[in-house]
Amino acid sequence: MKYFVIILFAVCVKFSFAQQVNIKDLRGKVVELTESSRDTLNFNATWKQANSFISDDLEQSKEAFKLSANICRAYINKGLLQEGYDRILESQKIFKSHHNDTLFSHYGESEVIAALAFERRDLAKTLHHLTAAEKIFRAIDEPYNMNMKELYHKLIFNSMFTQNYEAGIKYYNFAKTGALKNDDIDYLIRETSMFGGFLFTIDARFSKEYLEYASTLIARKYPNGNDPFYQHLFRLGNTYGVMGDLDASVKYFEQCLQRIDAASQRDFELNRLGLLKKSVFTSLGYCYYLKNDREKEKKNKTQALELATKNKDRDPSGYITALNQMVDYYIDIKEYKLALKYLDIVGNAVQQYGVVTEKYLRNRALVFNNLNVADSAYYNIQQAICSKTRVPFNGSIDYYPEINDMKLEDFTTLLDLILIKADIIAKNVEGETKRKRLEKCYSYLIDRAIYFSKLSISEFQLQQLSRYIDQNLVPRVINFAKENKESTELIDQLYKVLIDSKNYALQYTLNSNAESSSKEEKVVTQLSNELRAIDEQLKDIDKKEDIAAYDSIFSAKLTLNNKLFLAKQKVFRATKPASIKKAEHVGSVEKVQQQLKQSDLVIDYYVVDSTLCRFAITNNSFSYSFKPYNAKEKSLIVGKMRSIKRGEQSSLTKGVYDLLLGDLDVNLKEKKQLLIFPDDMLYRFPFETIIDNGNEMLINSHVVKYIYTLDLKSKQVAVNNYDMLALAPGFEDGVMLTDSDVYRDYEESKLDSLGVMRTSNGYMLKPLPNSLKEIDEIGALFKTQNKHCVIMKGYEATREKLIRESSNASILHVATHATYSKRSFMMSGLYLWDTDKKISLLKQEDIYKLSVPCNLVVLSACQTALGVIKDGDGALGLPRGFFVAGAKNVLSTLWKVHDEKTKTLMVAFYRHLLNDQISYAQALRLAKLECIKKGYLPLDWAGFVLVGNE
Repeated sequence: MKYFVIILFAVCVKFSFAQQVNIKDLRGKVVELTESSRDTLNFNATWKQANSFISDDLEQSKEAFKLSANICRAYINKGLLQEGYDRILESQKIFKSHHNDTLFSHYGESEVIAALAFERRDLAKTLHHLTAAEKIFRAIDEPYNMNMKELYHKLIFNSMFTQNYEAGIKYYNFAKTGALKNDDIDYLIRETSMFGGFLFTIDARFSKEYLEYASTLIARKYPNGNDPFYQHLFRLGNTYGVMGDLDASVKYFEQCLQRIDAASQRDFELNRLGLLKKSVFTSLGYCYYLKNDREKEKKNKTQALELATKNKDRDPSGYITALNQMVDYYIDIKEYKLALKYLDIVGNAVQQYGVVTEKYLRNRALVFNNLNVADSAYYNIQQAICSKTRVPFNGSIDYYPEINDMKLEDFTTLLDLILIKADIIAKNVEGETKRKRLEKCYSYLIDRAIYFSKLSISEFQLQQLSRYIDQNLVPRVINFAKENKESTELIDQLYKVLIDSKNYALQYTLNSNAESSSKEEKVVTQLSNELRAIDEQLKDIDKKEDIAAYDSIFSAKLTLNNKLFLAKQKVFRATKPASIKKAEHVGSVEKVQQQLKQSDLVIDYYVVDSTLCRFAITNNSFSYSFKPYNAKEKSLIVGKMRSIKRGEQSSLTKGVYDLLLGDLDVNLKEKKQLLIFPDDMLYRFPFETIIDNGNEMLINSHVVKYIYTLDLKSKQVAVNNYDMLALAPGFEDGVMLTDSDVYRDYEESKLDSLGVMRTSNGYMLKPLPNSLKEIDEIGALFKTQNKHCVIMKGYEATREKLIRESSNASILHVATHATYSKRSFMMSGLYLWDTDKKISLLKQEDIYKLSVPCNLVVLSACQTALGVIKDGDGALGLPRGFFVAGAKNVLSTLWKVHDEKTKTLMVAFYRHLLNDQISYAQALRLAKLECIKKGYLPLDWAGFVLVGNE
């Protein structure tokens, strides 16, 4: 009886409570529960109350079902995945028992399944069910409300997180339209900032646009700086950091911290802000690492770890990341015992949370190696290598796991791990001399490089492999070989790898645009031009004075941004890596030798630290030698070049011959043609001006040309329509320049080298009257040989005609002004006219997209051979652009050249080429010798260099 009374009392209380609580009160209770409560008993009771309001009243039932769905999502957010899913199905069953409108109940099911999938990290399934929920929401014509807003928030997040950018942009536009329509600026700020934050890892420029748009909205709504968008400042810090502006990055991170501290005093979302604060400290630590401020780096990483420790159960991966960063810090400052202390804590966390990372294993290997614990170092690095190759570790430290397809980031990390293993080998092989250990270490590295080169990896991964070889493998082996004269076999092995490495670097560049869609390329170009026009409009409008006009134009800019982003994605996807010809293996010195004549000598230069390595190859020999390459030797090269450019006849010569050509294990007198593969500043050095020990210039005895690859099998192509296309815009009409981007990074005194002069109205190009005579005389030579030559002079020499006609000629000759950009080699280019009689610049980025299968491209302009020099890639200048476009050989210039004297040399070059039926390199040498007989200084002829394999 006692128990019956208690039960009856409980039922009555429950009935009374259910009657007293209306659905409006319940809505508030659900919000309170889902934001703060950890008591699942309260969840159960409230969920049952929500279901009790599902009745024959459709509108009330919809509201009750939404509340039930919110509670089920809260179950999932608290880690109770299956409970949340089971309860939504039960609520759906109750809803269907009262109403035939099952579409609405399916919305709740889809959203909760999506939440369940997201917690299980099944992102594809998450996006699928969120998309289904969104379609249902639109079908039932739900008004703009919190559920719809949150749904779009999730759709944007998951679309961008899964790199489905097209979907992300679509849902962002839906969210933006609803926010603007309902004047919901806070929601628009949140979604715009989140969207921009995702873009920073893909394209920081796009990210900056959206984040600055969000900043504009924040400043307008919260002029006193009391907005709640702390994470927006964090995203700005990340984006500016990626763009390399560390000062701006630090500024935004510190502002974010100040705002979080102020917010925490008001008790705002302490847990979430704690996680954000940890992320800010982490990013600040990395910024100070890049700024080489170790004290502030340690301070911020320590604070990040303190916060991560407080939230380790909620965010175990963040906790392990913070621990690993402390390990990195102590490894960098060589405090290995402290690093090991933190590694032990990482190990406990890994065991507790099951989050095993390659980073943890890698750091253990580094620390144990430096603490001379060889076995542990080997064991951990081999485990790390296996984790990246996704092959189970078999326990052997000499295990070489087979590799199939690899993601780019995995491949790059794997190369780093292999270098660490090589260091362990070099330090810890027992019972062997240091020399033997190093030989084993370098043989291992070379073996891995050869193995990777034979895999079916992408062109970009081949380029990564090339840089790995150039920046890590070559310096180690060269420095070893300098001290160990017995290392001939090791150098032979290394050079086999080097031959392919150089080939891969060039081949990657040549293939990078091989299959891109011309239609999409045009769309990208058009949209880019439209964006530049909009930027000019925005500059003319003060957003404070005319907010409506500024908003309208900026909104149009964001729309164009979206289109441009998607267009670039389509261009990228249009490139079919499988259809691009993979770089062939040259693979051995013997194969290079088979391509050489008896009179040929290849000299391959490599600068490693303070050493100049010289590899000499003839048709029947291979040798190498080393020369010191310190400040003294570099000053010889610089002094020689400086004296030539000053027009001095007797230039600095002592030591240059010995440095570059002396003591080679080859009889130079027997070799009549030198094929020079330069490095470092030698890309800008004219070898023909070297004076030998007999006081003779090299040009008097040798043909000199330059190469970018040791694959020397280039073949001339058949002429399509004509033998030569020659363009000379002349610029005699004094038209003003409008694109200041190409010369704004030059001082006024240096503009002359670009052919730019200042007038009272601005800047203009100097006229080139002799360039017009140059192509007339060259054209006459071709006609005497019954060769078909197309001449375009003055306004006929347009950018559009070069683009259209360059694929039809055996030789393309351009006599004009060129510009060399110090900021970006992609901004370098050739000046021509456009169809509206305005000056137009054919930039490197445009040249990359051309089809120019010419046997020879002649760039008769100033400084066309100059370019950015990158390890593993060589000189990235205009010649490289034309090689990418399909040219076989490029004749270009190292410095500013004289208009009239250039005409003389060019006419002589073609005369010898046409009359004597000789190679391009031989014809160029004879033309230069003619100029020398006329009294021309090296300044006037030595700057013309031929690159290619004829």
